[in-house]
Amino acid sequence: MNSSELRFLVDVGVGKGIERYLQEEGYDAKAVRDIDPRMEDATGTEKLHVVKHIMKNYLDRIKNCFCVFQNDKLRIKRIKR
Repeated sequence: MNSSELRFLVDVGVGKGIERYLQEEGYDAKAVRDIDPRMEDATGTEKLHVVKHIMKNYLDRIKNCFCVFQNDKLRIKRIKR
């Protein structure tokens, strides 16, 4: 899958490290803080590991989907176009 085929909206709590990682990997990643700069930012090494795990194991399943990772589970919902 081509990295230009996926776009990400990164929540403020996810952190700048993950946003930077996705952008460095060539993905179109925007942060919620860019939409509303008053939102607080959070960082975390564990969050980066989760995103890398998702990209490694689910990349072929998340295109055109809305995904939420919570409580150690990844929910993937196909977006109807």
